[in-house]
Amino acid sequence: AMDADDSVKCIVFTGEGPFFCSGVDLTEGFGEIGKTRDTHRDAGGKLALAIHNCRKPTIAAINGTAVGVGITMTLPMSIRIAAKTAKISFPFVRRGIVADAASSFYLPRLVGYGRALHLFTTGALYPAESGLLHGLFSETVNPASSTLPRALEVARDIAVNASQVGVYLTRDLVYRSPRSPEQAHLLESAALYTRYQSRDFEEGVKSFLEKRKPRFQDTMREQSSEGVLERGDCVVGLASK
Repeated sequence: AMDADDSVKCIVFTGEGPFFCSGVDLTEGFGEIGKTRDTHRDAGGKLALAIHNCRKPTIAAINGTAVGVGITMTLPMSIRIAAKTAKISFPFVRRGIVADAASSFYLPRLVGYGRALHLFTTGALYPAESGLLHGLFSETVNPASSTLPRALEVARDIAVNASQVGVYLTRDLVYRSPRSPEQAHLLESAALYTRYQSRDFEEGVKSFLEKRKPRFQDTMREQSSEGVLERGDCVVGLASK
């Protein structure tokens, strides 16, 4: 619903108390009735893909300890801000299982393959400021109670100053992972060509010259109706006025 609501500019996730999210309840079963190995789909992965496919910027305000799916669910989010006192763990091997929530895709891209393998292989609990987590959080804050206010501050800045469609397309360009600079150049050029004809570009230039906040009008609803542009294996949605 929030993804389709043009009045929603940014989505912030946070926890309550000393924990952001302590993961799944280990006392409950994990198997899906009637499912086989080929048809079973990890619940954490379903959540991660829903966040990945959300067209609004998403921010994790990690106010406390995040373990298992409690941290892997944040990996597809646009921004992660953590309390300096937070503890982070990817404990899957310590429970006899493997990484969930598509984290084997996201984590190496965020922290590097070496750090990701260390985190996955040990399954240990690490402080948010550990060097092993370098690249996972854009900011660490203190005290923990300031995590949500800081995330909301960033969200407000995005809501006021950023084009919804521009943010979405830029994130999409990053996640499409072009195989070469030339492919990235083709994708960016095609997206820029269309955006140069948009109301948001016109307003972005005008507001800059007039030294005022922009009043962007392009919406994701219009975006979805304009179709996509394909270049090789990459697809980028486009919208124009």
